Amino acid sequence: MVSTLTPRDIPRLRLLSHGLLPAPEGFPRPAFHAPEDVVGWMTALQGQDWNSVPWSIGARWTGGATTAGEASAASAAAVRQAFADGRIVRSWPMRGTLHTLLPHDLPLFHALTSERLLKSMASRHRNLSIVPEDWEKARAVVRGTLSGGGRATRAELFTALEEAGQGTREQRGAHLLLVLSLTGTLVQGPAEGKEHLFVLQDEWITEPRELSPEAALDDLLERYVRSHGPATIRDFAWWTGLPLGQCRAAQLRLGERLREYPGGWLLSAEAAAWLDARDGEPLPGARSFHLLAGFDEYILGYTDRSAVLAPGHFDLVVPGGNGMFKRTFMSGGVTDGTWSTDSRGAVVLEPFEADGRRAAPHRSSGARAAGYQRFMRSQRV
Repeated sequence: MVSTLTPRDIPRLRLLSHGLLPAPEGFPRPAFHAPEDVVGWMTALQGQDWNSVPWSIGARWTGGATTAGEASAASAAAVRQAFADGRIVRSWPMRGTLHTLLPHDLPLFHALTSERLLKSMASRHRNLSIVPEDWEKARAVVRGTLSGGGRATRAELFTALEEAGQGTREQRGAHLLLVLSLTGTLVQGPAEGKEHLFVLQDEWITEPRELSPEAALDDLLERYVRSHGPATIRDFAWWTGLPLGQCRAAQLRLGERLREYPGGWLLSAEAAAWLDARDGEPLPGARSFHLLAGFDEYILGYTDRSAVLAPGHFDLVVPGGNGMFKRTFMSGGVTDGTWSTDSRGAVVLEPFEADGRRAAPHRSSGARAAGYQRFMRSQRV
């Protein structure tokens, strides 16, 4: 039995958990055949920057493919179609941050997190002159606008609210739409150009999962560890925005379905058994290279990112600590630099410096860049 995880094990196991590497024989992760397979496995993917959403899904869809045919089936156009079909949605399930998730999972998150989020916004709402009566007036407006399969941009809903006497300036409109999303009225469904359209949640999500609060929390914790592990219970508490004690109670209820290693690292029982069976054989991914989207879950999905991003490089990924996470690339699961695209769409790598020198290009960087360009080329904006 593997009794401890080394610093090298953490990023390589995360590559497997995130679906960024093909699953070796016996590793407990399903195949990804469509965007909803990726999203369902990850439980929720960072989604605050729409331009980053397709590749956050695509990096896993293509990275976890076992054949060239599977990889070629992945495309940004297919991600947009999954939104249009209602197979995946975008909303604020936790932390007041946009994520992409399966439709039937959204009510589970909201049952656990919305009340805390709304309480945390009370002071800001007082400053914006928003009271619960305004929520209900706004709810009536958007229902009247969208009922019967309607869809609207943020600007169109703002216009409808203004015409009904609900001001939208100075973030008042944004907060009203956020409240209506947290309380089960609105969800972001299809995309139009570079913007998601709002639809009515009860028209778009017709088969929500129904679990007790405890069962919902247990379900989310187990899925988080499966898709993000190795991770700690503090990581999960930060990820959900829920109290640490509440999350520890869920860990206790799950018992042997999770295995804890020194340092508080958690793996699912199935992943731990797979690791034991390797009997010390090196983990895959040591020579791998990956391009990640901005705001990718691989970095943002944890409160402590030092296992995959050196603290000295954090300011290069989030310049000035402004909350804007740049695109990153990794070697062996560890962040080695940032990247961008030029006017022709070519990938431009910007490696971090070590000892005054920049790392040489990775032998797989060209192939990964070409894969990214093929994936994004299909998108019609």
